[in-house]
Amino acid sequence: MIAQEFFKDASIRVHDRNQFEIKIDYPLNSHEKVTSYQVDAFFFIPYHLNINQATYKKTDFINDVHGYIRFKTPKMTMGDILTSSASPLLILGQWQELEMQDNLTDALEYHIKMFGCIMKSTLRDYVEGLRDRHKEIETEEAANYARQIKKILHVWRLLKHDLDKRIVRTRHMKQMLQYTDEYVSYLVEEYSYRLVRLVENTKKSDCLKVKGPIMDLLRSEISYRKDSGYPLAPDVNGDNEQLIFRRSVLKKHISNILFLTIRSIKEPKIAKEAAYAVAAGCAMIVATVIAFLFQKKYGDFTLPFFIALVVGYMFKDRLKDFMRNYIQNKFITRFYDIRTFIYDLKKRGRLGVCSEMFRFVRRKDVPAEILRIRNMDHITSMDNEANGENILTYQKVIRLYSKRIPKKGYPVFGLSDIMRFNVAYLLKYMDDPVTDIYVLNDEDYQVIPGKRVYHVNIVLRFCAKERNQYRRLRLVLDKNGIKRIESQMKEENDD
Repeated sequence: MIAQEFFKDASIRVHDRNQFEIKIDYPLNSHEKVTSYQVDAFFFIPYHLNINQATYKKTDFINDVHGYIRFKTPKMTMGDILTSSASPLLILGQWQELEMQDNLTDALEYHIKMFGCIMKSTLRDYVEGLRDRHKEIETEEAANYARQIKKILHVWRLLKHDLDKRIVRTRHMKQMLQYTDEYVSYLVEEYSYRLVRLVENTKKSDCLKVKGPIMDLLRSEISYRKDSGYPLAPDVNGDNEQLIFRRSVLKKHISNILFLTIRSIKEPKIAKEAAYAVAAGCAMIVATVIAFLFQKKYGDFTLPFFIALVVGYMFKDRLKDFMRNYIQNKFITRFYDIRTFIYDLKKRGRLGVCSEMFRFVRRKDVPAEILRIRNMDHITSMDNEANGENILTYQKVIRLYSKRIPKKGYPVFGLSDIMRFNVAYLLKYMDDPVTDIYVLNDEDYQVIPGKRVYHVNIVLRFCAKERNQYRRLRLVLDKNGIKRIESQMKEENDD
């Protein structure tokens, strides 16, 4: 699979006021022993934001980047959930076979949680697919959505009741069934409301008729949760703090089967100390050579020999510092700062390794193609020339051991790498987000508010199999945080 077939689907979005998120799906090639990918991010930060090597240390950047890796959720349509032999509903329906397993509790928990994960993925893909179509949603489409969801919920809840009576024997598993049922009900409600909003935005005529089946589904789910005794419902007059918290906990609890265990270590401590030892050795060689030359010419215990020892010692210290700096700039910068080992859920086997590096670089050291993409329009080029920028780079290399990925259970087509970047440090020296603007009117003038924003340009380079793909992002920020992200993409082969 070539680069543009998966990197073009990289998801880049605002996560919250201070964070943006990049999600990249990495496919696994079972025919290759190791599958490797690389992501380079070049941040072009205006000088007046005061982000440089003196004020923004490597540890600051590492703390501002948060990432996690998980398996991609198996893709299924609503029809697949009902009929596919790989559907968790069909697998759980064959509970007699599950009961014969030694690790019955683990198997049940795995398939029950997988049902919740697949439902989330299926509902999201369905609603987003309709949104991306940019067409009016017809009455039959809405009715078919409601029918399919009702069938899935009917089968699931019959199965839940059957499992609870026949096979589930522990309090933990009973709670797992209830938590998943509650979570799925929240999912149906959330995405049904999104679909209703979509109908309202695209269907100008006969809107109520189109929304009808979806609204009936929503009412039935609200009634079901109330009858089931699930604890919380939205309160029009409250802050709904506990409801939001509960939904978040349920989501994390159900989806944790997809997340991989990671363990990070700092690099390269041994290599750095060895390089510094070489620098000290080189300095000592020079000082010793000077001493030997003067000793040979003037003999021991003479003034010239004594002066040579002092000068040699002085130069040794200076030369050692020079060599340390030279080695750090030329060689240590080639090493990665953080190495993350990726394990399976039970931490029984290593599935891959991720290496990360952060550096400030000079403009002349930035690849020409990166600079060209950064200056793709006149306004960004003008801003660069007028104000100047500090440039920092973030590089991430993923190596996946494809043959070690578990083959049992649901098919694993790839991993999702999710990176969140916190921009709070960039906001520190920004001016107030609103300034006054004066305009003339017919008789006098008036003062109107104007928004003051800052642009941070980012160029991403995705590399796989000697093929590069580029994407330029423009973070539009003000003192309060991220206002929006503007994105453009470019694909290119390496010659």
